[in-house]
Amino acid sequence: MDPVPARDLTPLEAAIRSFNAGEDPSAGVLQRAFLAGRVRVLSASEIPTDGTLDGARLFGLGGAEGEGYLVVFTDEDRVPEDVGRAHPWMLVTSGESALGLTTQGITVNPGSDPTLAVAVKSAGVEDMRALARARHATADARAARAPHELESAIAATGVDGITGVEILRFAATLWPAAVVVPSSRPLEGPIDLDACYTFGPDDGRLLAVFTDRDQLGEFTAAHVLETTGGELVHRLPDGASLIINPQRPDQLALSAEGLRLMATMAERPMPPDPGAGAPTPEPPTSGAPAAEEGRRRGLFGRRRA
Repeated sequence: MDPVPARDLTPLEAAIRSFNAGEDPSAGVLQRAFLAGRVRVLSASEIPTDGTLDGARLFGLGGAEGEGYLVVFTDEDRVPEDVGRAHPWMLVTSGESALGLTTQGITVNPGSDPTLAVAVKSAGVEDMRALARARHATADARAARAPHELESAIAATGVDGITGVEILRFAATLWPAAVVVPSSRPLEGPIDLDACYTFGPDDGRLLAVFTDRDQLGEFTAAHVLETTGGELVHRLPDGASLIINPQRPDQLALSAEGLRLMATMAERPMPPDPGAGAPTPEPPTSGAPAAEEGRRRGLFGRRRA
């Protein structure tokens, strides 16, 4: 295998490595990362412009290499040189779309770094199809109702996340907002992260929280805690962060340090809305430096799980 140039792992590659290391034994994070990720499908014949593929010519389908499994790669640099020569055409597509190319299993990155390779059996592929259907159902449910105030506040943050006085405004929206947390057992007292859906390493875990039950989708759970944003923050263990509506269009991550800053600001009076016609006052001197520091350090930003 040719050496792969040093680069950051894609989210799917990171999920595979975590799964292979035993950090995600349920495969849930891996399956969600596959659906959301981009994969490369190789073909021995030219791929039409409409993207239709001849299954018999795909690498891994109809051949002994994959034993009936569809073979995909997470990036071009994961394709072994001999495989690339025999299958010179490539389709870049989403993991979810790749599910439609096989009735059996999927092998990811064969012949590459073994910590970044994984095989998903046909039952696992069916599980991912079910997850995709649940995700689409959340989008349909969202479209059928008016957005909640917290959802509107997240949508208004923009690509750079929450900045300046907006931090204070967002805290004032988050604290009384209704949120739901799926868990495997009832949550009483401090939040038990091991009973919940989380993302990230153990020393910086992000708790999955949702703006409505209709956004849970594939995040199935035996129990659902209904609380407010402020109450939830106070019940978080030290060092825990939040990710609101993970893997949804309005996903927003809030770091532990950012939440602490919000907690100190949540009781402050709201500054007047500049759009209301009143003169725009300077932000409170005690809060503005902290808010600006939070913006510079990326404490309140959009992030993919």
